Amino acid sequence: MAEQRKTKRLFTRIPVRVQGRDEMEKPFVEETTTLEVNRDGARVPLRVTPRFGARLEVTNLSTQVTTVALVTHRCPQSYSGLAEWGLEFAEPVPDFWGIAFEETREGQPLVVSALLVCQGCGRKEMVNLSNAEYEGLGEEYFLSRACPICGASTQWQVAAREEEEPSAIAVASVEAGAAGWDDRRSSRRLALKAPILITTTNGSSEAREAQDISKFGLSFTGSLELKAGDRIEVSIGHGVAETPSLRKCLVVWRKPRDKSSQYLYGVKFLE
Repeated sequence: MAEQRKTKRLFTRIPVRVQGRDEMEKPFVEETTTLEVNRDGARVPLRVTPRFGARLEVTNLSTQVTTVALVTHRCPQSYSGLAEWGLEFAEPVPDFWGIAFEETREGQPLVVSALLVCQGCGRKEMVNLSNAEYEGLGEEYFLSRACPICGASTQWQVAAREEEEPSAIAVASVEAGAAGWDDRRSSRRLALKAPILITTTNGSSEAREAQDISKFGLSFTGSLELKAGDRIEVSIGHGVAETPSLRKCLVVWRKPRDKSSQYLYGVKFLE
């Protein structure tokens, strides 16, 4: 398998058909939807149990493009109620998801990345924004940039997340309710990843990356021990913006991330 560089993960649901052989070598065909995608693969829930290392055919049902993917691991935490599997493409497939991804290199300085949609042709790109582009987004989250399809400079908008991240586990849902938070809010959750600095009331701090942002709050993965009801300060654009946005926040839910002792947190802006 050719060496592939990593790209940003994006929580999005794309219908796919997966077919191959299960762990008992019986053929199967199953239609499902992705939970996360990047340029090199996806996380998908399956009713069957495939064999580790098996080669499966994956078809993007939105485009009818098919490729071969390898089963790399079973995800220890399930958000869909089914077993979830990490799949990695056997060979690079440009634009398999209909999204152009920029590479993420080891040691790369802090950047803001966003899923942008060209308002002229609808092209989607997951790109790293320059400091100037981030500062120029404004409240409507639009910016001008060259489009390779339109052949001109066009208006691009930060895309809304098509789906929420996988639902929180029961404990997290109870915690969210206790905090008086309705996570089914209707505001646009933007596919915008930005460097942040989290500071707790006891002075502990951690530099992380927001996974998405809305007018009401954001989510991030961190190793700080936080629980629903905790108050924190979050500096958005830390290390990137000349004047980062400092927000007082309330932790409203958390859920464990796979293969680590970290949690995915959801926080609400208090102002």
